[in-house]
Amino acid sequence: MRSNKGFTLIEMVVVCAIIATLAAIALPRMSRTVETSRAYDAIGILNNVAAGMRMLKSDWPAQAVTPTGSLSTSLNTTACPSTGKPTTVGEVIGCKYVTPHDWDNYQYLFYACENNAPSGTCCVAGSGENRVACADRRDTTDNAEKWFFWIDNYGGCHSGNTTRDSTDWVNPSCPKV
Repeated sequence: MRSNKGFTLIEMVVVCAIIATLAAIALPRMSRTVETSRAYDAIGILNNVAAGMRMLKSDWPAQAVTPTGSLSTSLNTTACPSTGKPTTVGEVIGCKYVTPHDWDNYQYLFYACENNAPSGTCCVAGSGENRVACADRRDTTDNAEKWFFWIDNYGGCHSGNTTRDSTDWVNPSCPKV
């Protein structure tokens, strides 16, 4: 009688085939889950930016804010003006309407929108939209979905997709509050 001290070649091949099949099924789903998680993180931060812009308009209804490009970490050091009336996005952060973040290290670019500006960004509204803040997925090299989100003047959250129209990917919807 022979004692089994190891696996046969056939057993090893079968196990490898099973693992390869499971990996082929699991990896695309995992990458989609990671991307959706990043999108929900972006929506949370975007809600903070939009709430700050709406609070600013509540405190200073006639005040226009000069929009910048995407929010950057360097804006966190901007001071609030002595009048307490912000005129730039950096001053909006400095006056604590918007919580400072490490903006440069997120997967999304965040914008404070004012009258469809800054142009060339997700702030540019369609017909009847009044966007106060938006987040646009940073350009990717891994062919990931390029989602963008925006918050309207009434706090409504909306999503869109600029990369491809595929039934394989679904834009994460904004969370219900």
